[in-house]
Amino acid sequence: GNPQGRNPRELGARGCYVIDVDEGGHAQERFVEVDAVRWFEEELSIASMEGADQLIVELEDICNGIRTQSDGRPAVGRVRITGRGPLYRTLMRPGFVADLVERLRETEGRAHPFVWIERIELEARPEIDLEERRSAQDFVADFLDIVESYRDDPDRIELLRPHLDPLIRSQRASRLIDEPTADELRTYLERAQDVCLDYLTAEDGV
Repeated sequence: GNPQGRNPRELGARGCYVIDVDEGGHAQERFVEVDAVRWFEEELSIASMEGADQLIVELEDICNGIRTQSDGRPAVGRVRITGRGPLYRTLMRPGFVADLVERLRETEGRAHPFVWIERIELEARPEIDLEERRSAQDFVADFLDIVESYRDDPDRIELLRPHLDPLIRSQRASRLIDEPTADELRTYLERAQDVCLDYLTAEDGV
């Protein structure tokens, strides 16, 4: 078995199987947990959140949940923030997520057993009704049509690789930089679309 999870792809309890064989030659296996630190990945939606204070409370609850599941072991957690909501603009402020990670490391890292937040991945989206905006006769609707034409055309989307590169690198800051697949490129295009939509609709409050 794998006695210790080494990264977020190796989640949950890790250990070894011990095989007991009786006098009749019958084998029975039992799993023995031997990991010193346990990895967790959690998801948190901002859909019903009203402000940053609520976000912090929810993140602290996640850390407490991880602590409960870790069977007395220290834990390392990664949190994906998803959903659509007004909190998106706060999350997108430069340095906000990094400060949030540091705050959680400071508070949860002192608890026993500690929970170390390895990363917060931002997959949240602005609170915009895309179908309603597509049906409008305005610049935003034209913009959405253009994005869709690139997303649905395998050849055209490849033209966007160099333009999406800054976003790709910012999202992969702590990873090895590999060329994204076509599906990953569509995901980054959607994230770029969200950033642009947030700027385009900031003044009308949509």
